[in-house]
Amino acid sequence: MPAPVLAGSAPFMTDTLSRAVAAGGAGGPRGVESVALAGVGHHAALEAPDALAKALLPFCAEVDAARRD
Repeated sequence: MPAPVLAGSAPFMTDTLSRAVAAGGAGGPRGVESVALAGVGHHAALEAPDALAKALLPFCAEVDAARRD
């Protein structure tokens, strides 16, 4: 089943997830989308919850809308 993927902005993360999606068939037409959260390390939810929500909410809304179509 295709699954959309939202990656952190680290280039190695986006590259790794893109290769995994391509190999496993996940992601569907969206593939891997990347988001940059300035000044955030490994704990985005703790370090920048508002910025994380600002990135996640539109992504989730697009996924939900695509699944309804």
